[in-house]
Amino acid sequence: MGELGIRIISALIMTVVGVGALIFSPVSRNSLLILVLTLGAWEFARLVNQRLAGPRLAWLTAFLVMVLLLPRLSWPFAAGAFPEPFISGWLIAMVFAFILAGFRYLPIESMAAWIGLQILGALFLGIWGGLAFELFLPLPDWTAIQPFLLVLFCMTANDSGAYFTGRAWGKNKLAASISAKKTWEGAVGGLAASVGIALALGPLWLELSPAKSLVFGGLMAFTAVCGDLLMSVLKRYAGAKDSSHLIPGHGGILDRFDSLLLSVPIAVFYLRLAGVLP
Repeated sequence: MGELGIRIISALIMTVVGVGALIFSPVSRNSLLILVLTLGAWEFARLVNQRLAGPRLAWLTAFLVMVLLLPRLSWPFAAGAFPEPFISGWLIAMVFAFILAGFRYLPIESMAAWIGLQILGALFLGIWGGLAFELFLPLPDWTAIQPFLLVLFCMTANDSGAYFTGRAWGKNKLAASISAKKTWEGAVGGLAASVGIALALGPLWLELSPAKSLVFGGLMAFTAVCGDLLMSVLKRYAGAKDSSHLIPGHGGILDRFDSLLLSVPIAVFYLRLAGVLP
């Protein structure tokens, strides 16, 4: 089977499993997000270790992120903020875990960079990415996942629009030093696709006005491009083509969900301002 066939089969499996988990129950959708964020943290830590010749402690970052997110499995607790003592305790434990690991395993030349980047990875996947749980509404039916799905569909539309527009008309590089394939023409195509999805589904699903839907689609397109470029920076820094090989034909979690991870907090903030989220 060729690479294209593998990519298609993997995409179909991810779609079936992902949609099934999102719809089935609050526990299944929260479990799916915990798995994605934990594996993303593991990939992030591996990339840092690859660059800085760090110890094989990617599991530590993944474990810390999982510990932070596991309470989300309790449905009444999942929609609300964590109590302050829990967050403070987690932050203290995380910082000291990486400091002590750095002292024990790293040479002084790379110690500060390793500690700082590992802390950044845990915060990015655990705190920033963890805001994705806030896109689930405390409702009993599938309408609970509509805010999350709207963000996901805007991301997918942006990626597809940028890909096909860039292939057809792309000439002017968007950020040549980071990604040789991204063009301004592709970015405009992605923007148009994201805005189109937001205009079509925002009023229908979330009762957003056309103007608010247009702004939402534009924000999602902008943050999607930034998220993609950010992950490209990390992979270039580590000298890696993909974040991992967890998903056959697609690379890793961070390769597939880089746009979504950066966009989630912006979406939560905007939808709260719009009165969609509590």
